[in-house]
Amino acid sequence: MKSFPPARWVLLAALVAAPAGCGRPRPPDTAPVLAAFEVITNTNRFLLDLAVQQTHEGNYTGALGSLAELERRYRLSPEQEIAVRTLRRDLQRRVPAGAAPSQTPPAPAARPAR
Repeated sequence: MKSFPPARWVLLAALVAAPAGCGRPRPPDTAPVLAAFEVITNTNRFLLDLAVQQTHEGNYTGALGSLAELERRYRLSPEQEIAVRTLRRDLQRRVPAGAAPSQTPPAPAARPAR
């Protein structure tokens, strides 16, 4: 079994403690995505954390937008691509037909190469 940093355990514990039967279906399992991103930079960590937060809040269209932005901005490893794609498919099944496109944070302006 892989060893997770202490902060990762807190996040995984929060995922497990998510409401299981509050009259609504459980949110998609985000643990495989988090496990695939064991080494991650602070910049793309923001988008991943935002997608996980939106998923747990039930904002599936927002989570889809955050995942799309993460995939657009960063080159992902094959394991990360599989994990993100699996979560994206699960989220897409939960989004009501005709739902408005999500609002994701605007991308920062690219810095010119020096």
